[in-house]
Amino acid sequence: MLLFMALSCGSPRHFGKASGGAGSETAGQGNGSAGHGAGGKAGTSGKAGANARGGSDDDASGGGDDPSVGGMDGGMSVGGMSATGPCTDGEAQCVGLQPQTCLGGEWQNAGAACMYLCNGGACSGSCLPGAQQCSGLQPQVCDPAGAWQNVGAACANQCSGGACSGACTPKALRCNALQPQTCSADALWQDTGIACPFVCASCACGGECSPGALGCSGLQPQLCDANGKWQNSGSACPNVCNGGSCQACTSGAKQCNGLQPQLCDSSGKWQNNGSACTSVCSGAGVCSGSCKPAAQQCSNDQPQVCSAAGAWTNQGSACTTNVCSGGSCIGSCKPGAPSCNGLQPKVCDANGNPLNSGAACSYLCVASTGKCGGSCTPGAAQCADQQPQTCNASAQWANSGSSCGTCTACQASSTSASCQATSGGNCDDGNGCTTSDKCQSGKCGGTAVTCQPIDSCHTVGSCTANKCPDQVPKVVSGSKAFSFSNGASSWTVPDCVTQITIDAYGAQGGDGVPGKFGEAAPAGGKGGHVVATLKVTPGSVLQINVGGVGTSGYADIPTGGFNGGGIGRYGAGGGATDVRIAPFGLSQRILVAGGGGGAGAPTLSTGGLGGGATGGAGCSAECNGVDGSAGSVSSDGAGGSQTSGGVSGVMSGYDTASSDAKGSFGLGGYGGHCMTSSGDFFGLGGGGGGGYYGGGGGCESGAGGGSSYIQSSLVVSGSKTTNDRGVQGGNGKVTISW
Repeated sequence: MLLFMALSCGSPRHFGKASGGAGSETAGQGNGSAGHGAGGKAGTSGKAGANARGGSDDDASGGGDDPSVGGMDGGMSVGGMSATGPCTDGEAQCVGLQPQTCLGGEWQNAGAACMYLCNGGACSGSCLPGAQQCSGLQPQVCDPAGAWQNVGAACANQCSGGACSGACTPKALRCNALQPQTCSADALWQDTGIACPFVCASCACGGECSPGALGCSGLQPQLCDANGKWQNSGSACPNVCNGGSCQACTSGAKQCNGLQPQLCDSSGKWQNNGSACTSVCSGAGVCSGSCKPAAQQCSNDQPQVCSAAGAWTNQGSACTTNVCSGGSCIGSCKPGAPSCNGLQPKVCDANGNPLNSGAACSYLCVASTGKCGGSCTPGAAQCADQQPQTCNASAQWANSGSSCGTCTACQASSTSASCQATSGGNCDDGNGCTTSDKCQSGKCGGTAVTCQPIDSCHTVGSCTANKCPDQVPKVVSGSKAFSFSNGASSWTVPDCVTQITIDAYGAQGGDGVPGKFGEAAPAGGKGGHVVATLKVTPGSVLQINVGGVGTSGYADIPTGGFNGGGIGRYGAGGGATDVRIAPFGLSQRILVAGGGGGAGAPTLSTGGLGGGATGGAGCSAECNGVDGSAGSVSSDGAGGSQTSGGVSGVMSGYDTASSDAKGSFGLGGYGGHCMTSSGDFFGLGGGGGGGYYGGGGGCESGAGGGSSYIQSSLVVSGSKTTNDRGVQGGNGKVTISW
């Protein structure tokens, strides 16, 4: 029970096995060995003081009257015997700044770690040893016990970080001659406003005159004292006070008494002359000026002060970078002007102070606008597709070098981006003579291309200049002639042949009969001649129809020449020669050489010439064997054109022709098929020539020739064509060459 009371009534102590210090009834203080608590025997002096403490480095409990705490016998339960385990309950210690106490034979943290010092298991001190501070103007340093101690004398002006600085005490006021000054936060004297016109006292302008100046108040001479106040100097003047002294004046003289213009009267006394001036009264007693001397104002950005003459005068430089207010430049910026403080946008207020404007920028604050900009952190890197980029000082992504090319890939870290070689991927080495290109260690290459002909009708060389050379058609040549057979022939276009030249002639029309007086029989018109180079398809089949000559002489039903020649009472029309494609009808003709028209009954009534875009007209005797034209003699038949057959001839009394007398698509008209009004046939005309469109039959004279035709869409570009009239006598013919 005694041990329990000793532990519970005292502060927690660091007990241990050590000798206790000698006790004293009055002092109650002893010294234990370092690192261990007091205890053990009380020494030779007997009892310890009633409230004594045994000394130790850990501030452990000391002795007292009660032997259980360290009395005469040194304490049996605490100090006299060795504790068991790592520690003895109630002991205290420090581990760094952490106070600990022994509980249940084990050390336990006792509260939070100390802020400054831990001593004897308890926190102490109010500062870190060696730290410095200022207490007002007094420099201080923290001693080893954690207590602030004054260092030297207090500072005269400013104490900062434990040391004296500056030339004055911040916010202190003074006058430097007539210039008011204020001590800045940096303890430096700075001018406040402009210099005083008269007196500067306690950092403020005052007074109404310059010390020592002389003046008058009415008749009273005055002297300006040290505080800039007018004081009476002597007695009042009997007549005139001028410039601080009594004097008489000359009649009519003028002066100023302060702001009051005056005029000297006839008795030599100054009299007020009009109202007092509002700004300045000059020495001549005249009001002048526009302001009161020493007044201040701003003219736009220019500080101004009123001169002694009452005129506004510029004072110092204009406030180009801040604000003019009350005749002084204030602030550090123009109102509304943007700026940046690092990443913080700012805008200048009305007093010239930059204030925060919105939140800080993430990347860049643009000083000229006070706005956030940029899209990246300067110095960062990235890959934009295959383009290495770095973030420049303007916080914008900028290309860094060239874009990565074939077989390289852009790789980026937080601060760098570059092109790295790759392997295995598909690529294009830019060489048209290689294929299956692949990347290998940053290089692109492939397998050589073998050029192949597009078909059996072409050859091709080796790949050069990044491509296979042009396909070269195989040269296949030959020719085939076709003569009259009174029927159709066929021909297959050989392999590798894509164009052919057709040389075709139409057949001649039949002749008439000799005259009864021995005149020669009129001749039928000769067939046309056509040459053209046309596009064809290898293996396609062409049909060739060679025109036959028309029968000659008189016949009741004369036969027209093969392939469209018209029948005639005298000479029949010559047949056209043509070449056709499947299905081989008249509409599938790709080339036609027109046949000549048959001759008529009258002597020299010749048939029209076959061929040309329009076949020749038949001719009566009056034509004397020259190619006529339909209508010159109404009995003549007209030639066929590209759009219609030739009209038939008529004559007086037989002015109507039957429908079969007119030429039509591919057929010549019948000769001699002119009719009376009662429908009787009459006439000995020739039959129209066959052609693209056939010639018209003659009534009593020669018939028109058929037209020739070339299908323009098949003509090989740049090739020459021939289309002549009246070339071929007898049967037609065709030659195909390639």
